[in-house]
This record gives sequence, structure tokens and C-alpha cells, in this order.
Amino acid sequence: MSKLILLGLPLGNIEDLSVRGKQILESKSLFYAEDTRNLKKIFNFLDISLEGKTIDSFHDHQKNKISNVINKIKEFGEAVLVSDAGSPVVSDPAFPLIREFLNAGGEVDSIPGPTSPMVALELSGLPPHPFTFHGFLPRESAKKSEFFKALGGNVTHIFFEGVSRVEKTLKQLADLLPEANVVVSRELTKTFQSVYRFKARDIPENIEYRGEFVILVRHDQQVISGNDEKLKQLAQEYIERPSSKGLSKILSQCLGRNSKEIYSLLNK
Repeated sequence: MSKLILLGLPLGNIEDLSVRGKQILESKSLFYAEDTRNLKKIFNFLDISLEGKTIDSFHDHQKNKISNVINKIKEFGEAVLVSDAGSPVVSDPAFPLIREFLNAGGEVDSIPGPTSPMVALELSGLPPHPFTFHGFLPRESAKKSEFFKALGGNVTHIFFEGVSRVEKTLKQLADLLPEANVVVSRELTKTFQSVYRFKARDIPENIEYRGEFVILVRHDQQVISGNDEKLKQLAQEYIERPSSKGLSKILSQCLGRNSKEIYSLLNK
């Protein structure tokens, strides 16, 4: 049976690579990487020879390549999949390949390493249970506001944000959830690692908007201004014109969940 090995790589400090991880890099022949140049740098840093190793690319824009990758893994018997840093599954391109590989009868193994959501959660000082990891936030401002409005209370929410949008995103949080506890983690495990802890309404002036960011948000109640009036309005509309869509909007306000998700549940 052919095997796909998922290898977690360090976030920024190469010394975080596990002993098992190094052994995998030394002993395996076929590798798929989000960026082959980054993986080759790691081989060079660890003084591991590239002789006899095949390194190919696999990233988000190559999903049409999955069947070829699976055939190659079957040819070699096994392959190692890595992303640029952290887990190849967490907001990286591994999942579609894993699903198809398992459906094709393959075996999947994991050699774990650091993942930025977990490191950020450990550093945050926020309650770790329960938590939800959302991946990258929507790019559009309107969709992002909708996302924040639907965040449930008493849950630590973790998400990624692009460096060019972080400052604007924090201002949206300040407007929509001013009393929420926010933690911004920057450049985790790297030389200039920074962690900022604050109320959403009190954005620190010293945040350096460079590098890679993980943001955590937790609020202990539904604190969006105007929520009660909105609920009354939705309830009145539902009384006048009962519908699944109307009910899902009411439940969304009460539960802090996305109305579209609730609507889908009601109509299953």
C-alpha cells in the first residue's frame, strides 16, 4: 500500500524541527512542497544531500495535478508532503490531496510539528476551551463584518489575516465587538515575535504591521450594538411572514452563529 507522509515544518526557527522530522528528510526520496525553494533551503541548512531525492511542487493552484501526484506516489511507494511552514493541512493545500489519496486506497501518516494557531493560543492568555480555528478571514470588508457579527460568545476564535489587511481588520473589530478580548500574534517563533493583548476598542499604537499574523478573539456575550432592536425587528417580521429564512436570522442573533448555516440545518 502506498503512503503519503505529512511532515510539519518549523514556523520560523529551524531548531523546532523534530528528530523524527529530520529523519524523514534524510531517509525519504519523493517530496512535494508548497515552494520547492524553501524546502531545498532546509535541506541545505541541515546539510542533507539532495542526491537521489525528487522534489516537486504542490500548492493551492495545482488541484488539477492531484491524479498525477497520486500516480507518482504509487510509483515510488511513498511520498512526503510539506508546506512552507507548520502543518501542510492547516490552511495549506494538503486536504484535497489527502481526501483523494485515501479514496484511492492509500495510507496517510503524520509527523507533527509546530502549528501557528496552537502556538498563538498558548501565548494568548485566553481560555483554550473551547476554541475554533477559522483559517483566513474573508478579503471583502462586508463579508468580514458579517463574519465578526456571527462569532459566538464564550469561544476563543482563531484566524489568519494578510499583513496588508490587519490594521483595517482590527478597526472593524473595534467597531463591531468593542469589548471583546483580542490577541494579535506576529512572526511566531521568529526573532521579532510579538504578542499584543488588548480590548478590541483599545488597539495598541505600537503594533508593527509587518510579517505574518494570527489573531484571536473572545467575547463573553453578544456585544454587538443594536442587537436587541435587531432581534425585535426580526421577530416582528417573522410573526407577519413566517419562514425558515426568517427563523434562521432570529436564531443567528440569539446563538451568534451564521444565519446561512442555520438555514441549511433547518432545511436538511
